[in-house]
Amino acid sequence: MELSWNPEVPGHISSLVPYPPGKPIEETEREFGITGVVKLASNENPLGPSPKAMAAIRDALPNLHLYPDGSHFVLKKTLAERLGCSSDELCIGNGSNEFIDILPRVFVSKGRNLVTHKAAFVIYKLCAQLQGVECLEAPIDDNLEVTVDALLGAMNGDTRLVVLANPNNPTGNFLAAAEVDRLATELARRHILLVLDYAYWEYVTDKSIPDPMVVYRKHANVIVLRTFSKVYGLAGTRVGYLIADKKITAMVERARQPFNVSSLALVAAVAALGDHEHLERSVKLNISSKAELEKRLARYPVRVFPSQGNFLLVDMKRALRFCRKEGWVYHVARADLEVQTYNLLCVVALPEAVMALRDAKVKEMISRLPSNTIVTDVFSSKSRGTLELARLCAAHGLRFGWSHPLAGREGSGAASADPAIFSGALVLVDSGAPTTVRSELTRFWQALDCKVELLSTAVHQKRMAMGSHLMHVLAYSLMHVLEKDGEGCGKSASPSVLGITRVAKSNPDAWASILFSNRKEVLSAVTCLIQGLRKTSALLKAGDTQALTKYLAEAQRLRLQLESGELK
Repeated sequence: MELSWNPEVPGHISSLVPYPPGKPIEETEREFGITGVVKLASNENPLGPSPKAMAAIRDALPNLHLYPDGSHFVLKKTLAERLGCSSDELCIGNGSNEFIDILPRVFVSKGRNLVTHKAAFVIYKLCAQLQGVECLEAPIDDNLEVTVDALLGAMNGDTRLVVLANPNNPTGNFLAAAEVDRLATELARRHILLVLDYAYWEYVTDKSIPDPMVVYRKHANVIVLRTFSKVYGLAGTRVGYLIADKKITAMVERARQPFNVSSLALVAAVAALGDHEHLERSVKLNISSKAELEKRLARYPVRVFPSQGNFLLVDMKRALRFCRKEGWVYHVARADLEVQTYNLLCVVALPEAVMALRDAKVKEMISRLPSNTIVTDVFSSKSRGTLELARLCAAHGLRFGWSHPLAGREGSGAASADPAIFSGALVLVDSGAPTTVRSELTRFWQALDCKVELLSTAVHQKRMAMGSHLMHVLAYSLMHVLEKDGEGCGKSASPSVLGITRVAKSNPDAWASILFSNRKEVLSAVTCLIQGLRKTSALLKAGDTQALTKYLAEAQRLRLQLESGELK
């Protein structure tokens, strides 16, 4: 039985976009029917947890019927001795994320705000919104770095909390000691708390990044967050801690759940702190692995940002061109892009892809795509691999888009594989598509800075007649010319002509249906083409270069008008 009414939900909750966690390996393998998946999405320790931590968990299993120690006495004592602070300056949480959630609730009153920056850990903004707290974001520069001046400029008289990761996730950059000191000092003058998330501190090799305990002892308004999820390999247990002035920890303790950390997590964390060998191995592995990955990425046309974490941020602006070499392009949308009903896979059907389609590995790739995937032919329906691709998709229940999804000032065909076409491109959306699909596709392309035009049925038919259908009318005629003299004549024809005739010849029933359903528009287009060919032929015979150039310039003008939508 379903609820017959909608519960009243505050606007700041109903508008929340849930955080998309990294998909578990088991789920990925189950969804795609594969094995051997290596997960890189959540910056986890590839060595796993400390053997001592696992042993401590096994020893604690007989006591699972008991509630955990809500005061976290042993872990606090162990950390206090390690850090040189008192237990009263520590709070233990269900991962450091618990504190990211609690701090806005405790220290940002109604009408006040929190400040972070663009490209910061997305949870900062999400948790602020969850509390109904406004989150202001300072701008970043071309190197994805934020400055102290930018942070100060983003604040106003209602700012009560500034949250930063040092080093930052996902960019890997950081604020140096002098910058942190300047920021903390200015915030203290304004009575603003500074939260420094040091989740990746153990991986840091750059000496200019300040030690969190040095910063904390120097600035009473600083709150330090640490976690056992990264280098200690305990992400699955959910345990982290906060270091702050006693006035702050006392308030945080009031806001947390009574038994917020499991008994298994508590004993695992204590044991992990004592396994110095595992910590050292984890840090060394990260240094060597990151260097190797940077070396390999240097071979490709991508920009790798320097990172002080256990991850790398890679600028893939030329990813489409790069992936095209392999014959395939997966379009990776921006994080703020929502296409819920369909996954979109753009395939560049170039010769490399045609060859790849004969490869078992690529066929397996198609077989693993979710059934709600739309595959679109980015090259054109004249491509040699299009029909084979369409058949493969159909065999696996996938939707295949025959029409070119991109058309615009950058041209079409192979040029459309260049990501530059996304900026300012004209995308034609067929009005015959279901309403929900039309709206999602429109949002998708608009988010990529494209101009989207919803075609009426009449305009759609006309444009298709002028574009694809006309070429196939000619293909039927050209086929007879090419084929009547045998294979030799066909071999001498240009690849573009062969490409056209091959598609028309492959499925005459389908194209005959298309032509007849649009015969008025196609006949009109053919008439225009014949007139144009006669004009061109006459100019060529007359040898009038100037007149021919003028005529072609007029044709170019008409083409640009068609692309811009001026011609309907």
